[in-house]
Amino acid sequence: MRRRPPRSTLSSSSAASDVYKRQLHIRDSVNITMDNLQWQDAPMYHILYEDVLRSLIEYVRIEVNVTGQKAMIKANGHLGDNGIPTFPLNTDGFDMACQDCIVRHSHVENFDDSLCAKPLNGGSLMSFCTSELYFYNHTIHWGVGASVGSVPPNPKVNCIRNTIFDTVTFTTALKTIYVKPNPCPDPSKDGTGIMDNLLYTNIISNDPVTWPIWVSTQQQKQPGSGTDTGCSFLYPLPGTTCPTQPCVPVTRLTLRNVTMHGGVISPGLLRCDPRNPCKDFLFDNVKIQSDGFPWGSDSYLCQAIDNFQFTGDSYPSKCIYSWPNTTTTPPTTTPTTPVNP
Repeated sequence: MRRRPPRSTLSSSSAASDVYKRQLHIRDSVNITMDNLQWQDAPMYHILYEDVLRSLIEYVRIEVNVTGQKAMIKANGHLGDNGIPTFPLNTDGFDMACQDCIVRHSHVENFDDSLCAKPLNGGSLMSFCTSELYFYNHTIHWGVGASVGSVPPNPKVNCIRNTIFDTVTFTTALKTIYVKPNPCPDPSKDGTGIMDNLLYTNIISNDPVTWPIWVSTQQQKQPGSGTDTGCSFLYPLPGTTCPTQPCVPVTRLTLRNVTMHGGVISPGLLRCDPRNPCKDFLFDNVKIQSDGFPWGSDSYLCQAIDNFQFTGDSYPSKCIYSWPNTTTTPPTTTPTTPVNP
């Protein structure tokens, strides 16, 4: 990746009065260009685009460190008596709800979504769907991956489609590929969502910390926070849950030329809802090497995916459909809840 020295560095002050301040939030805007900037230690989101039409971002560096986060939290009176620093979740790198946007030639070192497509819907001004979003040529350290979502259902149809992650190298990623629909407690009222035509290509992940690939309900079990999806960070270990949902199926997901090695966790979890299955998944030359905890290194844990194909030199190239009582035969399911497309 070609590097240029940043012209400016933007850092959250340890004396900031609002510890949940976003460093940059742009909304309802067109034709935005950003280049050669360095962002440091945002308490919550570094760059957030919300309903933007046409943008180019390039040569940006985003960095978060636990020590800096601890100092900022202490200065604002939010550090416990035990002095334990809060793990810096929500320090997202690029959160992009936009159409016709390119983010390229950048580096992110953080502890939540690094490159993230966020949804738009029929209530937006500039576009009704995040689309034609292209992330290209990035290096990521730590981070919770190249993410799509989360996408909760919405009566105005939350939407992400035609999104590409191309040429991204991860080092010790907390997650690498993370596609996350959110639950709909009442499908008749909650609305729907679209996650369609998503491409990950030319991806390298060295020593992933947890899941190489996660396509399922967002892991966020935080009772009392208002954001509890019911999906445990420890799923699928015994005694944990991760409910699927029928309102936001993932369709036309392609992984091509993806290589990951040095991980501990099994290759991936891809679970959709039998009432409205995901469909048209293609893994082409996807090679995942891991130690295989908890169910092994030779399969993905899958549920409710219609037309899942493995091509090229892919390994693993099969699914299991239950664990710990392993079966390689997908269950026969019949949709029980009508859901609008």
